[in-house]
Amino acid sequence: MFRIIKHVGAASRRERTLLAVCLGIFVTAVVVPLAAVAAPERSSVGQPQITRVYFGGKPTNPIITIRGVDLNYEPAQPIPPKNPTSTPSNQKLCPVEIKGTPGFDYGTRLYFVDKSAKPEWSAGRYRPKIGELDCIGLIITQYTSGQIEFHFGGFFRQNHYKVNPGDFVGVAVNGTGTGVHVAYGPNGVPAGT
Repeated sequence: MFRIIKHVGAASRRERTLLAVCLGIFVTAVVVPLAAVAAPERSSVGQPQITRVYFGGKPTNPIITIRGVDLNYEPAQPIPPKNPTSTPSNQKLCPVEIKGTPGFDYGTRLYFVDKSAKPEWSAGRYRPKIGELDCIGLIITQYTSGQIEFHFGGFFRQNHYKVNPGDFVGVAVNGTGTGVHVAYGPNGVPAGT
């Protein structure tokens, strides 16, 4: 159907145009499926931003609510994967039996830090390279693009931890974070205050 041209310079303008169109169609047909196959399996949704943090309950049993935009991990799996996949109870880096529901850690995708506590403590974070596995796991009750709500696992109450009014705490979600001073009530605390 097409004649093979050994030297493109010797081809007529019409033959070069036809060849370029045919090659363009072939390259497009091959590249599009290959690009779809090479797409990464996991990706963050949007640019996460934390706008406000709410503290409900009481210092010995707080409920933390983080509001913002694009907080999802990915569309098919909005909650970040548990990391590690098992609870912190009776692990090498947390060698205690946690009473009640222990919750889970989420690597560095979702965690809480009380920087005012003496000693400072964190919940939901796992950093194996520095030997950190938080014994205080997180129990997530809501995780959407605009709002995340959680409370702490059994180790929090078992060891009499508190989140006191005025404490400076940090929250991190899907690669973004903020620090706030704890204030219990319905108004929440704007990010960064």
